[in-house]
Amino acid sequence: MRLTKYLIIYLLLSFAPIMAMAQAYNGKVVDEEEHPIKDVAVALKNENGSTIAFTTTDKDGFFSLRQPEGKTAILLQFSRMGFAKETVRLSDFHDYQYITMSEETLILDEVKVKSQSACAAV
Repeated sequence: MRLTKYLIIYLLLSFAPIMAMAQAYNGKVVDEEEHPIKDVAVALKNENGSTIAFTTTDKDGFFSLRQPEGKTAILLQFSRMGFAKETVRLSDFHDYQYITMSEETLILDEVKVKSQSACAAV
């Protein structure tokens, strides 16, 4: 009986670091032609919409994001200039999933350029 008790305690302590490990999310971001997109902002969001972790994709479109311990996330959000923002619920996300972003064209009505004289900057 005493041996069983110590064995159970040993097993619980052995698996504690594994259970405490933070959840990791890995994937690849591509365009509609499946070309990788680099420098995509990838944010892990909580139920309030606050960012709890952040990274960017590498030159091959890959990202790896770890959920901080003690934080609860529900969404992954992907954004980059020239592309429509994508949001994926973590319940629908699987590891090494491809995220496809579609191009988005922005039309500017007006552009204003202001200059400052060299004397005013001093």
